[in-house]
Amino acid sequence: MFTPEQRDRIEIVAPLSDKILELAGSTDDWHPGQERAVDGYLLTVLGDRTLDIFWKGELPPEVRDVIAQHPSVKVVVHDVPYDEDEYLSAQKLVVDRLIADPPAGARYDAVLHAENRASLNFVLVGTMSDSDLADIEERIASWISIPFTVEIVEEPTTVALLGRQDDQSPWRGGAQIQIIDNGGWCTTGFPVTMNSTGNKYVTTARHCITTSTGTYIGSSGDVEDAAGDDLGIWKNSSAWNRAAYDVTLIKPDSGTIGASVYNGGINSTTTVSLSGAKSSPDPGGFVWGSGANSGANTLEVVSKNTGYTVSGTAITGGHVLAKRTSSTDTAGAQGDSGGSVMRVVSGKNYGVGSLSAIPAAYLVTCPTLAHNDGSAKCASRVYYTSLTGVLSSFDAEVGN
Repeated sequence: MFTPEQRDRIEIVAPLSDKILELAGSTDDWHPGQERAVDGYLLTVLGDRTLDIFWKGELPPEVRDVIAQHPSVKVVVHDVPYDEDEYLSAQKLVVDRLIADPPAGARYDAVLHAENRASLNFVLVGTMSDSDLADIEERIASWISIPFTVEIVEEPTTVALLGRQDDQSPWRGGAQIQIIDNGGWCTTGFPVTMNSTGNKYVTTARHCITTSTGTYIGSSGDVEDAAGDDLGIWKNSSAWNRAAYDVTLIKPDSGTIGASVYNGGINSTTTVSLSGAKSSPDPGGFVWGSGANSGANTLEVVSKNTGYTVSGTAITGGHVLAKRTSSTDTAGAQGDSGGSVMRVVSGKNYGVGSLSAIPAAYLVTCPTLAHNDGSAKCASRVYYTSLTGVLSSFDAEVGN
C-alpha cells in the first residue's frame, strides 16, 4: 500500500513529529486554551527524511532534546510571527462571525490554509459586488492581524459523499450501506462501544440522514447492507449525532460489532485489525481511507483544522484535508461518506477519522465504483473528521 519513501515518512519522520506534537499539546481537535507543555508551536511538515518545524521564537530545550534523539531526520526550523493558538483563534473568530452575520450576497463555506500557514483563505459561496467584497475584506482586517484572502465561488466547494458489499455480524468499518429512507449509499466508519452503558454501534456520516440543507429526513429509519440485509437503525436524537464532526450512530438490530476495517478494493473481503485510535499525522504524513464505493486509497495529509461545510452544516470539530498520492487514484467518491481513515504506526492500524466530503475544486474522473448511476463525483482531495474528537464527545471506545 505504501511506497518505500512513504514508509520512511511513516516509520522514521512521523515518530519525531508525533513527539513534538505531544510536547506542544497539538491535537486534531483544537480548542482555545488547551494545555501545552511548551509554547511557540505552529506546524510541522513531514518530508522524505526531513521535518520542517514552524515555531514562534526559539525552540524550547525539550524540543531540541527530542530532535537530537532522531539524527537520521534532517530538521529545518522556520521562525514565524504567531503560534498555533494565535493562528487558529484568528480563524475561529472570522468563521464564527461570518456564519453569525453573513456578508451581503454570499455565505461562508470553508477556510483553506497556506501550506506553511502564512495566511488564511476564506471561501464564500455566492455573488458579491466589488464594494461588498471590499467591505467584508475591511471587516476581516479589523478583526485579525494574520494575512488573509477572500475567495468568492459560485458553486459549493464541498460535495457530500453519498453511495465491501455484503457485510455481516460482527459489523465492521469500511462496508457499504444504504439509508432506506432516502436511498443514499454511504460507508460504515468504526465499531464503537459506549463507556457508560456498554451499548454498541457503528458510525457513518451524519449528512447521510439529512437533506442538502442539514435537516433530518425523519426521526429514525432503517439501514441495510449493500446486499439488502438489515443492519440496524439511525435516529435524529442528539445523543446519537455529532453535527460538528459529521458523524451519526447506527445501532445494529442483531449480532455484534467487530474490531476491524475492510481494506483493498470495492469488492474486498479482507480486513485489518483495529488497534485503537490516534491523532492524524501533520502535513506530509500518510493515512489511508476505506470508502466502500471507491475502495482503499493512500492519502497524504495537506492541512489540519481546515474549516468547511457539508449539507448546510459547518464542521467545527477536528477535521483534516488530505490528497491522493497517485494521479490514477481518487481520494474519495460519493458513496464513501462515513468511511474509515486509518494510520499505520509500528505495523498496526489505528483509526484517525471518518470520510466526510470532497472539495468541488478538486473533482477528477472516477475510477470503477461499486455504485455509480453516471452522476457520481470523485476528487483528488477529501475532508475527514477526527476520530479521537468523536470518541471523546460520545465517551466511547473503538471496537468491542
